[in-house]
Amino acid sequence: MKTYTMDISLTILQYKEILKAIKKHLGIDVSEYVVSSLRYNMVNIMNKMHINKHTEFIKAIATDTIIKEQILSCLICESVSLFREPSLWKILKTTILDKILEKGQINIWLPELNKATDLLSLLILLNHYNIRDKAIITVSDISSINIENSINGELTREILTNSIINLEHFDPNIDLKDYTYQENNTTYINKEILEGVYYLKGDFFDVKPSYASNLVIFRNKLIYYNHHREQKAINYIHKNMVGGGFLITGSKENIETFDIDKKFTIYNSEEQIYKRDYE
Repeated sequence: MKTYTMDISLTILQYKEILKAIKKHLGIDVSEYVVSSLRYNMVNIMNKMHINKHTEFIKAIATDTIIKEQILSCLICESVSLFREPSLWKILKTTILDKILEKGQINIWLPELNKATDLLSLLILLNHYNIRDKAIITVSDISSINIENSINGELTREILTNSIINLEHFDPNIDLKDYTYQENNTTYINKEILEGVYYLKGDFFDVKPSYASNLVIFRNKLIYYNHHREQKAINYIHKNMVGGGFLITGSKENIETFDIDKKFTIYNSEEQIYKRDYE
């Protein structure tokens, strides 16, 4: 099927007008997100909805629930592959999870769910090593689309293709066929693997797990925030973790450049894994 696209561009002024409309009608200050990626995503949504004028887009933001959810689903762009950066997942299994299990249950939080590839990777890992019953997992996201896609458990062809090499490097004994099924030429994660995950819908700073987490997986999300929102996110995560818990950010997200005094110390500098202080 041929994709319908239009030659659309947004001036800075037009983009700012769209941001004002999003804040007014959706209650979200998206000015706290990086301009380049969000502006690109706005154009993609306009293309998808066959809208070629920013004024029409602003009107739709106020009235069209589909466009509202499209905007909420693309505030962050996540990698479409399982076990991205296999070295991180090796450390997670061989060191971090074992350290947490020495003290009891694993209480995990994944804020900003987005495409859910980290969640699905985590679920496969926990099941493969027979420790799923020792973990409580809560995920949160502002988008109903992202949550519904996660519950659906679909693995696109792109995700499957991009994940093969990652799995080979992480653990060649893991076979995705053991954790997936086919239906109408589409691949899905087995339903029983997805059971028991708690989903919270809402803005990042309005929702949190019912427990204090000892593991927060927050990879490649800060790079889409401006400095102010980055610091807010670090403070909020710290507030909802136990002392000695682990925070995993993206390998290019060094939070040591922020105010983390008495909050976090570096645990692994290559993978950007931090340990929450006890104070």
